[in-house]
Amino acid sequence: MKLKSRGLGRKELVMDFREYTVRRDGKEIVIEGTIREPVRWDFAIRMCEDDLPGVARIGMSRHTLGLLIRGAFKRKKRNHWDVDRKTHLAEVKEAIAARDEKAAEAKEKAAEAKEAAEAKEAAEAKEAAEAKEAAEAKEAAEAKEAAEATEPAGVTEGADVVEAAAVAEAEPAEGGAAVLDSATDGSAR
Repeated sequence: MKLKSRGLGRKELVMDFREYTVRRDGKEIVIEGTIREPVRWDFAIRMCEDDLPGVARIGMSRHTLGLLIRGAFKRKKRNHWDVDRKTHLAEVKEAIAARDEKAAEAKEKAAEAKEAAEAKEAAEAKEAAEAKEAAEAKEAAEAKEAAEATEPAGVTEGADVVEAAAVAEAEPAEGGAAVLDSATDGSAR
C-alpha cells in the first residue's frame, strides 16, 4: 500500500502489510510495524468495534473486491510487490540486520570518540595544573629574591633594634639623658 498525505510534506510512504504484526490488546486489534521508505517510521494502528463498519465498507466495496479477485487469480508483474512473501521477508531481515550492524558500529565509534575526548580533556587539565604549580613556584622564588634584595646582608631585624639601642645608650641626647629602652619597644625613658 502507498500512503500519500499533504501533512507528510507530499511524500509517498510505502507500507508493506506482509511484514507487520497483528495482535489483540483488550478489546482492540493492534497492527504494528515500520515504514522503511522513504523514511523510517514506526507506527501502530488500533482498531476497536466502532471501526468495523468502516473497515467492512472499504472491504466490501466493488473496487476492493475487484483488487482481491485480480490479486488471487491474475497477478501482474507491474504491481509494486514483485517477489513472494518468503523472499520479501528474507530481504527485510537482511536489511534490518545491516541497519543494526551499522548502528552498532556508529555507537562503538561514538564511544571511542568520547573516550578520546575524555583522555584529551584529562591531559589538558593535568598540563594546566602543572603550569599553575610552576607559576606559583616562580612567584614564590621571585618574592623570596625581592625580600632578600631589600634586606642588608648579614643583618637581621632583631639585631637592628639591639644595635640602635646600644648606640642610643652610648650617646646621650642633647637636652638630657634620654636613652632608648632596648628591652621594650624603643621608646625614651
